[in-house]
Amino acid sequence: MKNFNLKGYEQSIKTSRMVKQSLIGEDKEVIPIEEWDLGEESPLLHPIKEHFYHPHTERMFDYVMNTFTPSHKIALFTNCTAKKPYSSTLTYKRIIGATSPYENIYDLITISSIGIIPAQFEKYYPFSHYAWDDNHSTKAEVKEVFHEVIGKRVKEFLEKFNYDYIIGVFRVTSKGKKALRFACDILNKPLIEIPSAISFEKMQDNCVKMNTFQLTNNDTLGELNNVLKMLSEGVHVEARQSWTSNKVHDVVSARMKMRRQQRLDLKNQGYSSEEIDEILYTKK
Repeated sequence: MKNFNLKGYEQSIKTSRMVKQSLIGEDKEVIPIEEWDLGEESPLLHPIKEHFYHPHTERMFDYVMNTFTPSHKIALFTNCTAKKPYSSTLTYKRIIGATSPYENIYDLITISSIGIIPAQFEKYYPFSHYAWDDNHSTKAEVKEVFHEVIGKRVKEFLEKFNYDYIIGVFRVTSKGKKALRFACDILNKPLIEIPSAISFEKMQDNCVKMNTFQLTNNDTLGELNNVLKMLSEGVHVEARQSWTSNKVHDVVSARMKMRRQQRLDLKNQGYSSEEIDEILYTKK
């Protein structure tokens, strides 16, 4: 089973590389449009070491650190998306929709390959113009630099802005999640990871939820909604841990193996493919 729609993902990356105009108005941009670096070979558009140290990346991180003011005492971190701006994607729309009753108690913040991006900055260059097509061919040393550089930036952000609660909504394989956990561990700050083991226990019989739709299924979004509801009522929520990527892989593999055996057994009993699908997948 694929982790994502590869064709759609590649199209999103291609679309990101075609964004050349300002999404907020040229007069509002921190970096003048005539200075933008969006040529075909720009480090902002490729998963290489220089991507992290691009002067525009560092300049905008400084800008966020110097101008951002938290509006609430809860930080809700999540990962970047291939499509920009983030708020236009299905993942963000589902997260924002699920948390809409409590949108006035948390700050939504994205962890990306070029920095930490509070929601109000998402349409600024280069936050809405970069591309990070991380895949299996990306060099391990580049992935390690991601962890080191972004982990340190998250740490700086959390050191300056002292949130009462930190929530991380990430896929288990996310490097953004790894960076957030690194920062929280260093600073001794509790982290509420969602989906936590609570959600994975509920969805472990559904390979699609476990694998492809970790962030947008009803179990994950329900847990997020419930956590925010408790916090909005003044109820303390302890730190929560997600499953590891290895555990998710093992559970999904075991489930798929069991399904294959069930299909084989039913086929040997004379059931047609349509009947097998009905038996295995129709909710009772």
